Amino acid sequence: MRWPAARITAPDQRATTRLLVFAAFELVLAMAIPFILIRGYHTLLSSNTGTFVEGPTIEEPGWSALVSATPLTAVVEVVDGEVSGATLIVPAGQVPADDDESEDESGADRGPVGGTIVLIPGDLSIPATQTAGSDELDTSPTRLSDVAAADAGSVLEALLNVDLASIHTIDETVWTRVLSGTTYDLDNPDPVPTARTADVTGEADDGPDELAFAVGPVAVDGAGAAVFLGRPVDGGSLSSVMPRRRQFWSAMIEYPPASDHPVVSAIRAVGAAGQIVELPTAVDSPDAPVIDGAAAEELLRDVVAFPSGNRLEIRVVDRSGDADLRSIAAQLAGRGIEVVEIANAMQFDGGSTELIQPADLAGGVEQFDDLIAELNVEPIVDPEQERDTVTLLVGNDFRLAD
Repeated sequence: MRWPAARITAPDQRATTRLLVFAAFELVLAMAIPFILIRGYHTLLSSNTGTFVEGPTIEEPGWSALVSATPLTAVVEVVDGEVSGATLIVPAGQVPADDDESEDESGADRGPVGGTIVLIPGDLSIPATQTAGSDELDTSPTRLSDVAAADAGSVLEALLNVDLASIHTIDETVWTRVLSGTTYDLDNPDPVPTARTADVTGEADDGPDELAFAVGPVAVDGAGAAVFLGRPVDGGSLSSVMPRRRQFWSAMIEYPPASDHPVVSAIRAVGAAGQIVELPTAVDSPDAPVIDGAAAEELLRDVVAFPSGNRLEIRVVDRSGDADLRSIAAQLAGRGIEVVEIANAMQFDGGSTELIQPADLAGGVEQFDDLIAELNVEPIVDPEQERDTVTLLVGNDFRLAD
């Protein structure tokens, strides 16, 4: 018996057409997913449907609040016409707490404490900077004391990566107005010459042997404050005056002068419970300490509630309807991130946590990468997003490590 020969027929043309159409549809759908997500994100933030309550409360959709950066004050101390040191004044506020007892009613892990005075030595080394349009490094000035007093504030902003709300240069004349008749009884640890008889390199000049302040109990008023704070002993460096500066600023915190000078207002904002710390440095040579960048950033994260500077800017938007925005903002700020706004979405959709970034992120790239890794999310690029700002959509799955 012979079996009939097999018949091979061409595929059904209609079936082939259906397969091609289906494949093309899937490809278009896959390509459209990012745009669908972006459109959904815009809907959350700008929906104009439904009924809206005028002036929504913090629990309602559409509520928002701008977050102000902690106002930092810098004092540039000047004596004998040169910068002798600088002081960063941080007001009291909500900063990270070490225990649960300081949690506020919202459950935030940041409790109210006193402010902080950060003492910065006048002989602090200034890192070399890139000259605009050149491959050369500008290595001058090399110390803070070499900087013109008018430029010291911008140098500090770059060194510390902070924005300063106010900068005050205080010399012998201005200290008289700041203290306004106030005199502090202090215990002077070393002899202070009447005239500057040595520079910070230790090369002694010929000069008088008289002392402006002898060792032991002294009275420091506005006329003598600049000399007490900034004039080193014969052959001493500007770092050697730190014990004197610590005493003086401690007295200022405990007993603020009665004047209305802005520096006095900043001191009062520190509060009697305020602390005095020195900027972390790594000694490069006896006369040229250099900033310990990592330790300085850690210090600032500890004492500055909401920092601003060349940092990642973030807008926090709750899409879950159940997020503690204050606590989340505090957690992010404690990571050195600049929180610019907290808000509720225009509708709570219960979606997952997402990060929306601009096409070209201007600053805080390293912080952004760390946040992506911590949240374990894939960021969505939105060409309409502001260049300097990232939006964090907080979903029910949002988690940040304590």
